[in-house]
Amino acid sequence: MQKTQQQAAPAPAEKKTVICRSCGAEFSADTPNCPYCGTMYLPAAEAAYMNKLEGVRTDLTALGEKPKEELKKNLRRLSGRLLVFGAILLAVIVTGFVLHGVKERKEAARDRAELLWQLEVFPELDKAYADDDWEWLGQAYGQALSDRHSIYNYQHHAFCEFSWRLLQAKDHLREYDEGRENAAWTLYYGAYLFDLERLRPVLLDGEYERLDGLRSPLLEELTQRFRLTEDDLKALRAEVTENGFASYEFCEALLKEKGL
Repeated sequence: MQKTQQQAAPAPAEKKTVICRSCGAEFSADTPNCPYCGTMYLPAAEAAYMNKLEGVRTDLTALGEKPKEELKKNLRRLSGRLLVFGAILLAVIVTGFVLHGVKERKEAARDRAELLWQLEVFPELDKAYADDDWEWLGQAYGQALSDRHSIYNYQHHAFCEFSWRLLQAKDHLREYDEGRENAAWTLYYGAYLFDLERLRPVLLDGEYERLDGLRSPLLEELTQRFRLTEDDLKALRAEVTENGFASYEFCEALLKEKGL
């Protein structure tokens, strides 16, 4: 009697993955080394080594019926291979630990340098914040980004970030007036003035109102320079809200309609 239904094939087992302890990349658990940074994954490396040993054992078993001299010859060859492989594996393991130690020391030195930078710069930021010197804060924020410092650890980092945006908009307006910047790039940087809404949830008490007061004259200046209508401003705000910025192409097209 034929079966009327076929049994469903078992679902393939999900392949196990691990996270590299050095670079954080995800890779297959049967890979001896991280394919991204080369760090050894010991369980897989040990498994590969044991597979080699099993291969040697199988070869030895197969040699059981060969002549004695040939058996000795093959044993010497296999022993040499095993010693070479063991030496290579040991060297790889030792190298991996040495490199990991070097990396940890470099990270520790970098962390110490970053802490010293924060101890020096953060009090200066506090003074400028208390003095309401937003231009200095914007310059300091931009320099910290350029130097790859952890400025986000500063308690008023969001205030500093928008101060940097204000400074960029102001500088580009001045360069446009001097004929050193085109209209589209000036509007591109000016559109970041609408980014204040994104930062509002992380701003501290009173900071939104202070920044909003600073951006209002710049928005008015931008509006007058490029004859922006309420619809233009709404379109720019929508672009920044949706994408985080208004693209150069968007600004160029908007100004082209005005003959700019």
